Amino acid sequence: MNKGIMIAGIIILVLIGGGLFIANQQSQKAEQAKMAQEKEAMKAKEDAAMKEKEAMAKKGEDKDAMMKKNEEIMMMAQQDATSKKATFSDVSGGTGTGKAFVLRKDGKLFFTASVNLTDPATGTFYEGWLVKKGSNPVQFIDTGKLEKQKDGSFEVSYSSNNLYEGYDFVVITWEKVDDQKPEKHILEGTAQ
Repeated sequence: MNKGIMIAGIIILVLIGGGLFIANQQSQKAEQAKMAQEKEAMKAKEDAAMKEKEAMAKKGEDKDAMMKKNEEIMMMAQQDATSKKATFSDVSGGTGTGKAFVLRKDGKLFFTASVNLTDPATGTFYEGWLVKKGSNPVQFIDTGKLEKQKDGSFEVSYSSNNLYEGYDFVVITWEKVDDQKPEKHILEGTAQ
């Protein structure tokens, strides 16, 4: 019987040892899987951070290119003798000032405006418009958001392959919603 008990004890020890070995293997596999998931998550975060960094760099390049284009349009429109110039009047009761130029040349329209206004409230912005007065309904062309410059002024430049003949009334609005619909008129002028 001693032999039977001894064999039974050995079998039990082998089973316990085997069970512990299997449990340890499963634990290691689970730990390896967890580490692999964490590694994947870290790689995904690094990839996302890299993409964001690249997007920010591209945005900076795009903004630089846009600013350069705006400067070129502004210089051309101001220096061309055929440009029409508008001097703005503040129609909101404020003290805003500015000027705009409309140039139609070589089958293209070039528009630029530079204005002095107070900073808009957070979440709002200034927008430029070319308007065809006398049309029913009045027709507006959105020329874009005005960007604040280093000197504190706000500027916008716009070009189009459409001449938009008759769109010589210039408006700067204060906007709460970016929906292509003019809101509160701040500055107005006629390019002549």
